[in-house]
Order: sequence, then structure tokens, then C-alpha cells
Amino acid sequence: MASDCDIVVTNGYPIENQPLKGVWPGNVSLKDGGILVLIAQSMEGNAHHYLGGRFGTDFGGNLWGPPSKPLAQKAKQLLCLSPCLSKVDLDFLGPAGSVLSCKTWADVVMHLLRIYPSVARVAIYPYAAIQMPARSA
Repeated sequence: MASDCDIVVTNGYPIENQPLKGVWPGNVSLKDGGILVLIAQSMEGNAHHYLGGRFGTDFGGNLWGPPSKPLAQKAKQLLCLSPCLSKVDLDFLGPAGSVLSCKTWADVVMHLLRIYPSVARVAIYPYAAIQMPARSA
């Protein structure tokens, strides 16, 4: 398993409507301050449970709270590649300042090239929602 990566690209496939299931590789493989790219192609958006749902600007269900940090704790920024997720969906991934919505792969690449113009260490997890991190003995 990769570690100390500048960029980690994960795909939420095949559980596309629960993009947070594709975030764990960022916690395992990113170096502090890296960038997590999450691909979530769910046409219906994020599956929300009413207890964790947001119903207004600053209130929601009993399990909801305003996001204070990205779900990928080591990530400086989380780029979410999805043409379908709403701002409420993105709230589950972290605060607005650390989560950037990208509609196309070209948007993701342009953003990454601004931060890493020449060389970056990258890990790719194509089925992050059903992959599992290995434990060392």
C-alpha cells in the first residue's frame, strides 16, 4: 500500500451514492497536506439518512453537525469529481474551504497542475468503496 503520497485518486465505485466510503485511502496513503481526488458518479447524489441530514444553514438531524475538517484528515484539499453532487452532499466530505467540486476530469487535472506543476507521488484506488486497507503484522 502506498504512503506519503502528494495526491491520492479514489473512485467510489461501485457504491457511488455513498462517496464517503471512498475517502479512507486518503487517511492511509496521503502525506500531511496532500490532495485527495474522489470520483463519485452517482446520478442520484449522496444517500442521506434523515438523522445525519442537513435541513437548514446551521441545523440538521440529531447526528448532523457543521463539518469542521475534511473526512480525509491528512488532506489539505479534497477534490470531488462529480457532475451530480450538491453542496449539501459535499458537506459530508468536509467544510466548504477544503472541498472543491469539479465537474470534469480536465478541471481536476488543471487544479492539480497548479499545485504540482512538475512531479508528484500519486496513488490510485479504483474501487475504494469495496477495497480494504491491509494491516501489517
